[in-house]
Amino acid sequence: MKVILFWVVSLVSSVVYAESILFLGDSHTAQTFGKHLDSLLRDREHAKVKMIGSCGVGPRAFLTGRTTHCGLRIHAVNGRKSLKNEGETPLLETELQQLNPDILIVALGANMVPGIMNRTRSAKRSIEAFLKVGLKKPHTRCFWIGPPDGRNKPKDKMKHLHEKVLVPVLKDQCAFFDSRFILDYEKLSEEAGRKGDGGHLDFLGPVGKAAARRWAEAAFDWIESELAIDPLEPSVEQPSLVETNEEEPRLILGEPLSFSPKE
Repeated sequence: MKVILFWVVSLVSSVVYAESILFLGDSHTAQTFGKHLDSLLRDREHAKVKMIGSCGVGPRAFLTGRTTHCGLRIHAVNGRKSLKNEGETPLLETELQQLNPDILIVALGANMVPGIMNRTRSAKRSIEAFLKVGLKKPHTRCFWIGPPDGRNKPKDKMKHLHEKVLVPVLKDQCAFFDSRFILDYEKLSEEAGRKGDGGHLDFLGPVGKAAARRWAEAAFDWIESELAIDPLEPSVEQPSLVETNEEEPRLILGEPLSFSPKE
């Protein structure tokens, strides 16, 4: 009897809370913002995280596998890092099957801004199709991080994207983080003493990268607060994957990533 009781106690104690997180985004995710948020997520106890940042893409690219020509960064659950100048955007369906995430974090929308006034319906359909695939698993928690301020993102277009596309489509499906007022690109540009490319914070050097880290920390704190209000259901931890200590890969052309805004 004592042997059986000991076995039961041992089994229960080995069942710990584990969460799997899939973090997808565009070039912001492939640069300092995404790298820092990825690091913060991996610091969560028992978290298993995969991060994918595909430059110049929107939600549809993760459904079609469209090739990016300006940078693809992947940080796998086992710690393996990959950074290419060009590559096919990983398919959402495949990533879901492999990771079976409890949490889906999406940082997309910047590449929808340029033509949003004439492509509102198309943009909404793109996000709807993405969510139809991404939220097929019951009880998946979804967090969507909107694009930040930028010289190449006119305020009227950003307002239109948020009010006519992101907020109505994401309602009741994904918690939404509005990043428009987290930073002021022009002020950062003045502080950095360089113009940058109008959108990417890494192009503003140390000042821009510091701002990107603050943005990531604000988004992370928001996610933490949302999860504190509505915690995930505990799940049995799967066998852990071996972490590697590989060096950070580098682009052939060097960082920061180039930028080709296409949806």
